[in-house]
Amino acid sequence: MKKRTYRFARSTLTLEFGNITDSTADVVVSSDDSYLTMGGGVSAAILRAAGESIMRDAAKKVPAQLGDVVVTTAGALRAKHVFHAITIGDGPLTPKEVVAIATRRCLQLLETLGLNSIAFPAIGAGVAGFAYEDVAVQMADVIVGFLKGNPRPLDVTIFLYDRFRRMQPMDFLNFFEHFAVRTSGLGPTVEPLAAC
Repeated sequence: MKKRTYRFARSTLTLEFGNITDSTADVVVSSDDSYLTMGGGVSAAILRAAGESIMRDAAKKVPAQLGDVVVTTAGALRAKHVFHAITIGDGPLTPKEVVAIATRRCLQLLETLGLNSIAFPAIGAGVAGFAYEDVAVQMADVIVGFLKGNPRPLDVTIFLYDRFRRMQPMDFLNFFEHFAVRTSGLGPTVEPLAAC
Protein backbone atom coordinates (compact mmCIF):
# COMPACT_ATOMS: atom_id res chain seq x y z
CA MET A 1 0.00 0.00 0.00
CA LYS A 2 0.99 3.58 -0.48
CA LYS A 3 0.92 5.53 2.75
CA ARG A 4 2.31 8.38 4.79
CA THR A 5 2.32 8.14 8.59
CA TYR A 6 2.64 10.91 11.17
CA ARG A 7 3.43 10.07 14.78
CA PHE A 8 2.16 12.00 17.81
CA ALA A 9 3.77 10.56 20.94
CA ARG A 10 1.67 7.38 21.31
CA SER A 11 -0.80 8.05 18.46
CA THR A 12 -0.49 7.68 14.69
CA LEU A 13 -2.17 9.40 11.78
CA THR A 14 -1.86 7.70 8.39
CA LEU A 15 -2.87 8.71 4.88
CA GLU A 16 -3.33 5.55 2.82
CA PHE A 17 -4.19 4.95 -0.82
CA GLY A 18 -6.53 1.94 -0.55
CA ASN A 19 -10.05 0.65 0.01
CA ILE A 20 -11.56 1.66 3.36
CA THR A 21 -13.60 -1.57 3.48
CA ASP A 22 -10.31 -3.46 3.94
CA SER A 23 -9.59 -1.55 7.14
CA THR A 24 -9.17 -3.39 10.44
CA ALA A 25 -9.99 -0.27 12.50
CA ASP A 26 -12.60 -0.33 15.28
CA VAL A 27 -14.63 2.27 13.36
CA VAL A 28 -15.13 2.87 9.65
CA VAL A 29 -16.51 6.28 8.68
CA SER A 30 -18.97 6.67 5.83
CA SER A 31 -19.95 9.88 4.06
CA ASP A 32 -23.75 9.89 3.69
CA ASP A 33 -26.87 11.90 2.97
CA SER A 34 -29.35 12.87 5.68
CA TYR A 35 -31.51 9.80 4.97
CA LEU A 36 -28.57 7.37 5.10
CA THR A 37 -29.47 5.89 1.73
CA MET A 38 -25.87 4.70 1.25
CA GLY A 39 -26.43 5.00 -2.48
CA GLY A 40 -23.11 6.20 -3.84
CA GLY A 41 -19.38 6.52 -3.40
CA VAL A 42 -17.81 5.31 -0.17
CA SER A 43 -21.19 4.70 1.51
CA ALA A 44 -22.26 2.33 -1.28
CA ALA A 45 -18.93 0.48 -1.03
CA ILE A 46 -19.39 0.11 2.72
CA LEU A 47 -22.95 -1.16 2.22
CA ARG A 48 -21.77 -3.76 -0.31
CA ALA A 49 -19.05 -4.97 2.06
CA ALA A 50 -21.13 -4.79 5.28
CA GLY A 51 -24.40 -6.27 4.02
CA GLU A 52 -28.04 -5.27 4.42
CA SER A 53 -28.08 -5.38 8.23
CA ILE A 54 -26.32 -2.02 8.30
CA MET A 55 -29.07 -0.48 6.15
CA ARG A 56 -31.79 -1.79 8.50
CA ASP A 57 -29.98 -0.25 11.47
CA ALA A 58 -29.49 3.06 9.63
CA ALA A 59 -33.19 3.25 8.70
CA LYS A 60 -34.08 3.58 12.40
CA LYS A 61 -32.00 6.74 12.74
CA VAL A 62 -33.22 9.06 9.98
CA PRO A 63 -33.46 11.84 9.13
CA ALA A 64 -30.18 13.26 10.36
CA GLN A 65 -28.90 16.82 10.09
CA LEU A 66 -26.06 18.07 7.91
CA GLY A 67 -22.80 17.70 9.88
CA ASP A 68 -24.25 15.04 12.22
CA VAL A 69 -22.65 11.64 12.76
CA VAL A 70 -24.93 8.60 13.09
CA VAL A 71 -23.59 5.39 14.65
CA THR A 72 -24.67 1.99 13.32
CA THR A 73 -23.52 -1.59 13.50
CA ALA A 74 -20.82 -2.64 11.02
CA GLY A 75 -22.44 -5.77 9.59
CA ALA A 76 -19.87 -8.04 7.94
CA LEU A 77 -17.05 -5.49 8.21
CA ARG A 78 -14.25 -6.16 10.70
CA ALA A 79 -15.08 -2.87 12.42
CA LYS A 80 -17.28 -2.64 15.51
CA HIS A 81 -19.24 0.38 14.24
CA VAL A 82 -19.81 2.54 11.20
CA PHE A 83 -19.98 6.28 11.81
CA HIS A 84 -22.09 7.92 9.10
CA ALA A 85 -20.92 11.53 8.58
CA ILE A 86 -23.80 13.48 7.03
CA THR A 87 -22.34 15.51 4.15
CA ILE A 88 -25.39 15.80 1.88
CA GLY A 89 -28.56 17.51 3.06
CA ASP A 90 -30.20 20.83 3.74
CA GLY A 91 -28.70 23.28 6.15
CA PRO A 92 -26.72 26.50 6.51
CA LEU A 93 -23.28 24.88 6.88
CA THR A 94 -20.55 25.38 4.30
CA PRO A 95 -18.65 22.32 2.99
CA LYS A 96 -15.63 23.30 5.14
CA GLU A 97 -17.82 23.51 8.25
CA VAL A 98 -19.45 20.15 7.47
CA VAL A 99 -16.06 18.44 7.19
CA ALA A 100 -14.69 20.03 10.38
CA ILE A 101 -17.81 19.36 12.47
CA ALA A 102 -18.24 15.76 11.27
CA THR A 103 -14.54 14.93 11.73
CA ARG A 104 -14.52 16.34 15.27
CA ARG A 105 -17.75 14.50 16.17
CA CYS A 106 -16.33 11.19 14.90
CA LEU A 107 -13.25 11.57 17.11
CA GLN A 108 -15.36 12.52 20.12
CA LEU A 109 -17.56 9.45 19.59
CA LEU A 110 -14.45 7.27 19.32
CA GLU A 111 -13.44 8.52 22.77
CA THR A 112 -16.94 8.18 24.23
CA LEU A 113 -17.14 4.56 23.08
CA GLY A 114 -13.63 3.81 24.38
CA LEU A 115 -12.38 2.64 20.98
CA ASN A 116 -8.80 2.93 19.73
CA SER A 117 -8.80 3.18 15.94
CA ILE A 118 -10.79 4.85 13.17
CA ALA A 119 -10.68 4.81 9.37
CA PHE A 120 -11.94 7.89 7.52
CA PRO A 121 -12.55 8.49 3.85
CA ALA A 122 -11.78 11.96 2.51
CA ILE A 123 -15.09 13.17 3.98
CA GLY A 124 -17.35 14.72 1.36
CA ALA A 125 -14.79 14.56 -1.47
CA GLY A 126 -16.81 11.97 -3.40
CA VAL A 127 -20.51 12.28 -4.21
CA ALA A 128 -20.89 15.44 -2.08
CA GLY A 129 -18.35 17.11 -4.38
CA PHE A 130 -16.23 18.91 -1.78
CA ALA A 131 -12.78 19.99 -3.01
CA TYR A 132 -9.99 17.58 -1.99
CA GLU A 133 -7.83 20.51 -0.91
CA ASP A 134 -10.51 21.88 1.44
CA VAL A 135 -11.22 18.44 2.84
CA ALA A 136 -7.51 17.87 3.49
CA VAL A 137 -7.12 21.18 5.33
CA GLN A 138 -10.21 20.76 7.52
CA MET A 139 -9.53 17.11 8.40
CA ALA A 140 -5.86 17.81 9.15
CA ASP A 141 -6.65 20.75 11.41
CA VAL A 142 -9.25 18.83 13.43
CA ILE A 143 -7.38 15.52 13.67
CA VAL A 144 -4.00 17.06 14.51
CA GLY A 145 -5.56 19.27 17.18
CA PHE A 146 -7.42 16.32 18.67
CA LEU A 147 -4.42 13.97 18.75
CA LYS A 148 -2.12 16.62 20.20
CA GLY A 149 -4.47 17.05 23.16
CA ASN A 150 -5.29 13.39 23.69
CA PRO A 151 -3.20 11.34 26.14
CA ARG A 152 -4.67 8.02 24.98
CA PRO A 153 -2.99 6.23 22.04
CA LEU A 154 -5.19 6.30 18.94
CA ASP A 155 -4.69 5.12 15.37
CA VAL A 156 -6.34 7.33 12.76
CA THR A 157 -6.22 6.49 9.04
CA ILE A 158 -7.60 8.45 6.10
CA PHE A 159 -8.19 6.27 3.04
CA LEU A 160 -7.95 7.76 -0.43
CA TYR A 161 -9.43 5.56 -3.12
CA ASP A 162 -10.78 5.64 -6.66
CA ARG A 163 -13.05 2.66 -7.19
CA PHE A 164 -13.09 3.24 -10.96
CA ARG A 165 -9.30 2.93 -11.06
CA ARG A 166 -8.95 6.05 -13.18
CA MET A 167 -6.55 7.66 -10.69
CA GLN A 168 -3.16 6.76 -9.32
CA PRO A 169 -1.69 7.63 -5.91
CA MET A 170 0.08 10.66 -7.37
CA ASP A 171 -3.29 12.02 -8.54
CA PHE A 172 -4.01 12.66 -4.88
CA LEU A 173 -0.86 14.77 -4.57
CA ASN A 174 -2.84 17.93 -3.73
CA PHE A 175 -4.47 16.14 -0.81
CA PHE A 176 -1.10 14.95 0.48
CA GLU A 177 0.49 18.38 0.02
CA HIS A 178 -2.29 20.29 1.76
CA PHE A 179 -2.32 17.74 4.54
CA ALA A 180 1.46 17.93 4.93
CA VAL A 181 1.35 21.73 5.23
CA ARG A 182 -1.13 21.45 8.09
CA THR A 183 0.97 18.84 9.87
CA SER A 184 4.36 20.52 9.34
CA GLY A 185 6.73 20.27 12.25
CA LEU A 186 5.23 17.02 13.49
CA GLY A 187 8.11 14.85 12.33
CA PRO A 188 6.36 12.64 9.79
CA THR A 189 7.59 9.16 9.14
CA VAL A 190 7.15 8.90 5.39
CA GLU A 191 6.74 5.60 3.59
CA PRO A 192 7.40 5.82 -0.15
CA LEU A 193 4.55 5.95 -2.66
CA ALA A 194 5.78 2.85 -4.42
CA ALA A 195 3.55 0.66 -6.56
CA CYS A 196 1.83 -2.26 -4.83
